[in-house]
Amino acid sequence: MNAVIFDMAGVVLREGAVIQFSLMPFISSQLSYETLLERYQKAKIGAIPDIDFWEGISNWKETEKNFLNSLEVNTDFQILKNLKSKYKVGLLSNFVGTWTDYLIEKYDFNSVFDSIVISANCKMKKPDYEIYEYALSELNVKAKETYFVDDQKRNLVAANAIGMKTVFFKTERDKWFNSGINFKADLEVESLTEVVECLMKEK
Repeated sequence: MNAVIFDMAGVVLREGAVIQFSLMPFISSQLSYETLLERYQKAKIGAIPDIDFWEGISNWKETEKNFLNSLEVNTDFQILKNLKSKYKVGLLSNFVGTWTDYLIEKYDFNSVFDSIVISANCKMKKPDYEIYEYALSELNVKAKETYFVDDQKRNLVAANAIGMKTVFFKTERDKWFNSGINFKADLEVESLTEVVECLMKEK
């Protein structure tokens, strides 16, 4: 195996359901969760400008700042650098472009990842096969040479279908995301440290 590609929300970031559990506490009753989720689905594939996500929210710039500041990486995030001696390391996420730009700078993602593919920027999204193929091309690797790590099994199913090895990152949101999906990944882990330990043994 020559590469490993990580999901962001729920794997690199501690929270996977960022709209409900990270953003909504800053919204109060201005807009419903359903409205914001619908906008999020559009913004993260570039179907609406990022600024349109905040329509109808007073002091939206302050709200956005507080929301983004609340997004934290897992405490063992920096251990991913240990993979770089033996693997190409990528990030593949369904996320809003400008929000990702903020996180890239705040947490210095460019020192960890050789490639960063965000759905809003390429107008593709998981679990569509095209975005996995695009992420592989950005790292110049083949699917059969690559591990893919995600907390949502539907995304792992698609990665497996194109030939990637899969790593299920189990979190407290497991039932939230994966109810009714019967899929067994090649590996199952509960921390980034465990991912690194498992993959370094493979080399």
